[in-house]
Amino acid sequence: MIKELFVTGTDTGCGKTFVCCEILSHLASQGFDVVGLKPIASGAEMINGRLRNGDVELLYENTNIDIRVQDICRYIFAEPCSPHIASMLNNQEIELDEICKFVDNFKTKSDIVLVEGIGGWHVPLNDKKMVCDLAAKLNIPVILVISNKLGCLNHASLTRDAILKTRVQFLGWVLNRLVSDVVAPNAVESSLEKIMGTAPILTIGLNNQDTDPKQFEVLKNLMRSKSLD
Repeated sequence: MIKELFVTGTDTGCGKTFVCCEILSHLASQGFDVVGLKPIASGAEMINGRLRNGDVELLYENTNIDIRVQDICRYIFAEPCSPHIASMLNNQEIELDEICKFVDNFKTKSDIVLVEGIGGWHVPLNDKKMVCDLAAKLNIPVILVISNKLGCLNHASLTRDAILKTRVQFLGWVLNRLVSDVVAPNAVESSLEKIMGTAPILTIGLNNQDTDPKQFEVLKNLMRSKSLD
């Protein structure tokens, strides 16, 4: 069974954290020990002497193992910008080896480890490496989150092609119905399925209203059947 997942998205604001939390919550309800990790976070606020980030806080709220909120993020920056710029401003280089050690530390502490990326697939992490390089180095299956907002078709096509060119196991994609006033939503979603070559493994509805609990079984069956062997 797959015990680790890397969750990426077409772009910033597509709903990666929300999707991660839905998956974590469901798996926890099924009796699994789960943890959501955000190795890199930018756009944090200093509160009571510690940098706090909204995505990190939400992942922590849906984690059920005994850890502290600061334990689930390796690099956190106040500046709301690309991580390679934030790290430069803080004179703290993001090192992929350090993130791999960080993630590995949780593999014996939790049944399921979800690792949320930052931004999209080609977001720079330092002068040489991007999010895609981190996912490849972690060597865990990848899930792509696609929201239904305007521009999603182009973003989905570009990201799918980029993922398939990277040495990773692509498990599938999640449709996040983030926007309620989409023009011709059925046409948009059928176009996404055509671009991706398959139906989504999970569809998250607006405010979770349209989410079919049975779809989580699709994801769990994939996790049971797929392996990196």
